[in-house]
Amino acid sequence: MAPFVFVVGCPRTGTSPFALWLHACGLSSVSDTRRHERYPAGYLEHMPALIYLRGLEPVRRATAHAIESAPQLTSEMLEDPFLNQTFELAFRPVLEREVEFLKLPQLALSTDILFERFGDIHVVALWREPAPSFRSLVAREFTLETRHTAGARAVLLWSVYARHMLEAKRARPERVTLVNIDQFFERPEAGERLLERIGRDPATAVPFAEAVDSKIWNRPLGIGWRFYHAATSWACRALATRMGPDRSPFADQRRWQRELRDQTDLP
Repeated sequence: MAPFVFVVGCPRTGTSPFALWLHACGLSSVSDTRRHERYPAGYLEHMPALIYLRGLEPVRRATAHAIESAPQLTSEMLEDPFLNQTFELAFRPVLEREVEFLKLPQLALSTDILFERFGDIHVVALWREPAPSFRSLVAREFTLETRHTAGARAVLLWSVYARHMLEAKRARPERVTLVNIDQFFERPEAGERLLERIGRDPATAVPFAEAVDSKIWNRPLGIGWRFYHAATSWACRALATRMGPDRSPFADQRRWQRELRDQTDLP
């Protein structure tokens, strides 16, 4: 029996297009009533699980998208009867194997608990190059913050997810697949290799363009955004010593980018 697949990664880095592609290749997932003109099938996220993780943020992290190294969900937290019972309700489609994959970006921060609770699984951890991720995070996730604060949080959050995904890959190299999604959708053979790695028939791979509107993915990154990202990334490195022990490890985005490139499986 093929392993259950979790699709994880930093928010705004292409997990939704990837989930649509995986669904087009024949893997079943949850139904999603949320609709968008670019995502007519929804985002393929299980709302109870999404709400569960959002509800945990005040318990451990005190804020959404906290910049810290601790995992979001641990086995110790699930010793609480209420948290454990609601966890099982939220992830029922996984526990009962009603579907073949679940996409939930935030689970990149909690991969240990996934392996502990769900047994035979495979984690596909997606990452995108920093500059386009930066634009999307600033423009979509941190809209209520000042431009400088939003930029710094985008750089640091990307690095937080990079660290967690790298730790997951090093702990379970055969059960975690790191994918550079920018290059993945440009190379048709990468889809076949990915399906084979997660225990599916590579012959079912479909071209990315057949699953997702290319306009979603191929929007050019203007020089203004490139300069904004480069300046913010430089400022974070320069001010790392003033950020405190929780944030300073994530100030050097270039370091995490190099490590991801070294550990990436596909393409």
